[in-house]
Amino acid sequence: MNTGEAVVRSDTTMVSVRRYRPSDYRPAARLFRELSRTHRDFYLMKRGPDPDPDRWFHRHLKKHGPKNLYVAEERGRVVGIVGLIPHRNFGEVEPLVVASARRRRGIAGTLIQTVTQEAKRRRWKTLVVEVVARNPVALRTFHALGFRTLVNLDLQMGLNGPGWFVPRPGPRIASRRFQS
Repeated sequence: MNTGEAVVRSDTTMVSVRRYRPSDYRPAARLFRELSRTHRDFYLMKRGPDPDPDRWFHRHLKKHGPKNLYVAEERGRVVGIVGLIPHRNFGEVEPLVVASARRRRGIAGTLIQTVTQEAKRRRWKTLVVEVVARNPVALRTFHALGFRTLVNLDLQMGLNGPGWFVPRPGPRIASRRFQS
């Protein structure tokens, strides 16, 4: 796994995971756009968290480097990406996105296995991921992949109107009802 490559049978085809290459730019940027649309839809927003997902991808690539980005490839097509952001002695998974037409086939798990092995190779103590509270599928997926320790919660208080999204009933934590 030192090369950052993994292969897994997914459905009836082979999915390989490898390090990002410059030729992956367009399909990876397309997946960033899909991720931005997903976040926008979760929060019923007219625009995503970044109004220009292509710029978001370009900034991510420039800041964290192509050596920290992996792609899942199926039949020569990029169908997923995962980033591994290095911190002092731990890594952060950001982003993780699988093309909507290829979800629920184990590709996300294969991508996470790849960055987990890379984090171990780098001798990091911990691997963390931030999950959108309104995404129960992602929460269940990450939990099934071994992310089970709750570390931080970001809380928000609306001051002038509903804020950037309309809250809806959320989980009960520490005997308190929250919105998401």
